[in-house]
Amino acid sequence: MVLILLRERKDLRRGWYIVRRDETSLLTSLGEVVYHKTLFKNVDTGESCYLLDQLMGLEHHARITEDAQARILQSDGGPDGPPFFI
Repeated sequence: MVLILLRERKDLRRGWYIVRRDETSLLTSLGEVVYHKTLFKNVDTGESCYLLDQLMGLEHHARITEDAQARILQSDGGPDGPPFFI
């Protein structure tokens, strides 16, 4: 929903234009999430970024969420092993 708004409503992204749309995945504590995100470029500064990543608070090139990292670190690897592997 947010991505659609960013792509369609130029008033929400003043000074940014669309470069391309990419598919990416993110490992969460609930499993892998695959989604599409749009790369934008700033007209004034030339900076490129994924505005959706900024809105979600993700680091550049993030592939795993903080909660997934914490779950992996807390896992004792018991008889069934950790809940998932990276």
